[in-house]
Amino acid sequence: MHSRTINFSKSKQRQRGTVLITAVIFMIVLMLLGISLVGSTSSDEKMARNARDADVAFAAAEAALRDAELQITGAYQWPYKPVSLYLFDTSCSNGLCDSTSAPPATQIDLLDFFGASAPGSNSVAIGTATTSPAIANVLDQPRYLIELVCSSLGTQTGSTCGKVFRITAQAHGRLPNTKVVLQEIYLPSDFVN
Repeated sequence: MHSRTINFSKSKQRQRGTVLITAVIFMIVLMLLGISLVGSTSSDEKMARNARDADVAFAAAEAALRDAELQITGAYQWPYKPVSLYLFDTSCSNGLCDSTSAPPATQIDLLDFFGASAPGSNSVAIGTATTSPAIANVLDQPRYLIELVCSSLGTQTGSTCGKVFRITAQAHGRLPNTKVVLQEIYLPSDFVN
């Protein structure tokens, strides 16, 4: 009988090298997959945070609109005392603008209500006139302007300019780059031109 000596050591070394390369490639693929998932998750979290912040800013602007309506009707006090039309002027002092003769020089939704010297700085913060409570979890308290404008909505027989109120509200969320601008035309049912 012949005895054959087979050299298994070279074959085992080649197999070990192949297993090592396969394991390294598998680890790299898993690492890339993990990094991709982490990036996707943090992107989803940012989108959710921004959407929530936009919702907070929208709710704050909506609250400012309601506060302006309270100021117009006087419903925040007893007996009700609606805002006097004589308080409206073209300089928009105290957030009351008279735009019946000419529209404002700058589009109202482009004004910076939070600036110190900008044309929109005459806006008022929520609760200024009505003592409504402050809004929580916002960068700044929402602000609004009330304009007296001409419209066909409020015309009476023989009148060319029916006066209605245009309310513009601006609010930030918790983040400084989140800003919502809302505007509505408001004509109280008991308002007389």
